[in-house]
Amino acid sequence: MEEKKNYKKPLLIAAAAVLLVIIAVAGIFTANRYASEHYRAVVYVAGESHGETDEAFEGQQICGVGQQITAGRVILKVTKIDWKESVSFETVQGDLRDSSEDAVTGDTLAKGERKYYHSSDTSFSVAIRRIEKD
Repeated sequence: MEEKKNYKKPLLIAAAAVLLVIIAVAGIFTANRYASEHYRAVVYVAGESHGETDEAFEGQQICGVGQQITAGRVILKVTKIDWKESVSFETVQGDLRDSSEDAVTGDTLAKGERKYYHSSDTSFSVAIRRIEKD
């Protein structure tokens, strides 16, 4: 007599394993998005504004996701803080350019990194001092 093979059990196990992997990956992406909102970046900004009156500015700003970084007449908005590693921002006000003269609408800086930017009337540097949990 021929032995009847049962394929249902291995298929169910494989389907369950695939489902668990999908749930785990979705959970990681969701956790990353929500974790970003529970960190604050300590950002050091220094530079000067040019125009009718030249103004030097320098200071440390503590900001979370959605908050603004003010650099003279340029305003940047923090869009993402990535797991204590980097800070992403976008330009809210000002025509921003980096040191290679490329127009910048947003950028990402790693913890400890410093970059120089300028606009038509402001030149400044932004450095990410540290990233801390809320």
